[in-house]
Amino acid sequence: MKYPKSIVSATVLAAFFTHTSAQITVVSDAGDNYAEMTGSAGSISIDYTPTAVGNVLVAMTYSDGSAATNFTFGGVAAAGSITESRGTMAYFETTGTSLITVSADSGATSGGIYLYELSGVDLSAGVVSSVSDIPAGTASITTTKPNSLLISFASANPGTPPPAPNASSVITSVDATQMPGGSSGGDMVAGSALVSSAATYNVSWDFGQNPSNSSRSILTYSFAPVPEPSSFALLAGLTMLGWVVVRRR
Repeated sequence: MKYPKSIVSATVLAAFFTHTSAQITVVSDAGDNYAEMTGSAGSISIDYTPTAVGNVLVAMTYSDGSAATNFTFGGVAAAGSITESRGTMAYFETTGTSLITVSADSGATSGGIYLYELSGVDLSAGVVSSVSDIPAGTASITTTKPNSLLISFASANPGTPPPAPNASSVITSVDATQMPGGSSGGDMVAGSALVSSAATYNVSWDFGQNPSNSSRSILTYSFAPVPEPSSFALLAGLTMLGWVVVRRR
């Protein structure tokens, strides 16, 4: 059977685009962006210039004494936040490329803040979060999309030595380790991982210095990538194919 050129063209177009995959890019990570709280209690902040509109900023704080609250990005409230013990994470979609101050309220006099910038995130797909303060080996998160990016934040007090990814954890990249306030303050460690499948992943951290410490926290976000071009191209190609076949009949 000989197919019309229009059918062949649509099929080839769809096949070509199925080889294109989308992936979230870490533009800047916690190792690049850290600020420590100094002076009196009130707020903890970091200044940052986003590289593009529509990117996602992810901030995380350790506040010695109690968790930071009321995250704002350039004066605008965070799109979402999670808290456990003395740790807090929040995210925000950028609306400009001018310098902004990312800040949160804190009643402590010691603490620190990390910041990530991500591109290629599909916030409309939803952001999955995981909150835990339980011993190492038990924290997990369930992603809903393939090629999701996990960002995990562990904090604890006292702070020697810092938390480290559990041997069974999917978090293999430790992006930053800081000890705001010195050994009498606490530890804050951030890590990330790109996972290929939608599944449940272990995101545990070892708190070897004091596994029963009531001030520990493990906070994790899962961000989904923008839809792959293949999804749209394949659908368009198959739709065209069906239309042409119907017309030929």
